[in-house]
Amino acid sequence: MNKTHYFYIILLLTIFFICCKKPPIEYETIPPSYDTIFPLPYFPVFPNSYWKYSNSTGDTNIYSTSPYYLLDGEFNPNTNNYEYLFFVPVYNCDRVRKYTIYSGTNIYYENYKTKRLLPVDNINTGVYFNSSPINIFPYSIWRKVIKTNQTILINGILYNSVVIIREFTILSNTTLSIPHTFDTIFSYTDHYYAKNVGLIREDSVSFDTIIYQKNLIEYYINTLN
Repeated sequence: MNKTHYFYIILLLTIFFICCKKPPIEYETIPPSYDTIFPLPYFPVFPNSYWKYSNSTGDTNIYSTSPYYLLDGEFNPNTNNYEYLFFVPVYNCDRVRKYTIYSGTNIYYENYKTKRLLPVDNINTGVYFNSSPINIFPYSIWRKVIKTNQTILINGILYNSVVIIREFTILSNTTLSIPHTFDTIFSYTDHYYAKNVGLIREDSVSFDTIIYQKNLIEYYINTLN
């Protein structure tokens, strides 16, 4: 591991402890072990990893994971207890379960939000899926698998097994809620995910013109976890 990797690992640890101040789960008896929801290939957010991006405005951003898996669960105020406890990775201060990002506290609170990045079992061209099951009315966010098994060149690096996911934000109370009409929408965001790397590119498009772009310029994935 070179000095640059050590620098970013120290940086992501600092960021994590500053922004991720979720109160610990409290209960009387701690069972000896819990299951762990490990990262999947197109979003390999293993602990102690980071991804650095440059964008079309000239800025750079670093997205990092926590140094360890977090004991997570869903608190039910009706029973005053946590349910379905398990360990999950933490990415950019949000919990990740497979290809879904969970931010806020949990489903029993208003600030609980989810974002599904890819379908888990059916990553095939043409597949539609609701990206955010809990939407802010009257908007609804959907995604569509545009292409699979692509080869993309970014900053001189060739990425294989790339999946392109197109995201639409639509009015949920219109006929556009029917997936097959999405092809008539002219503003969307394309997300490029490379296998065993994660997000490598993001294009925001309006009327066939890219108005914002983000590209991966450096990353480190700690596959030892």
